[in-house]
Amino acid sequence: MKIQESMENYLETIYRLDQKTGFVRSVDVATELGFSKPSISNAMKKLKAEGYVQIEEKGRIVLTEEGRKIAEHTYEKHCVISHWLMHIGVSRETAMEDACRMEHILSEESFECMKKHHQKWHELSNEPENEIERLIQRADVEAIFYSEKYEEQLQKIFNKKLNISNYNNL
Repeated sequence: MKIQESMENYLETIYRLDQKTGFVRSVDVATELGFSKPSISNAMKKLKAEGYVQIEEKGRIVLTEEGRKIAEHTYEKHCVISHWLMHIGVSRETAMEDACRMEHILSEESFECMKKHHQKWHELSNEPENEIERLIQRADVEAIFYSEKYEEQLQKIFNKKLNISNYNNL
C-alpha cells in the first residue's frame, strides 16, 4: 500500500531519530523537520490510526512493524539515491535535498536498478582494479597472469574492455 509522501517523511524521521537517540517524541520530530508541534501532533495521530506508530508513556513514539518496514525502505532509498548522486558529482548538500524528493516518486523498478548499479559500483571500487590497470599499462602482463590474487578481477576487466567471455582463450 502506497502512503503519502509526508507520512513517509515522518516515519523516516522517527526511524533516524530512534537510531540516533533511542527515544523519540513529537517535539524531536518537530525540531528535526522544522514543523510546528501541532502539525506533528496531528500527523502522529494519523500515523497511529493507520497502525504505523504507537505512542507510549511520556510521549515516546515507537514504530510498529509495518511503520518500521516503510521507514527503513524510505531511508534505504534516501541513502542509495544520495550516494549515487554524490558519486556522479553532485554536491553533498544538493544530493541530500534531491534524494529527499526523489525517494518518494521513484518507482520500485527504477530504485532496484539504481541500487544494483550502486552495489556493483562499490564492488568494483573495492577491487584492486587500479593496480591491474597500472600493471597492464606497464606491460607487466606476465606478472598479472601468474597472480591468483588478480585472476577474477582480470577476468572482469578483460570481459569489459575486450568484450570477450574468457581471457584463457587468448
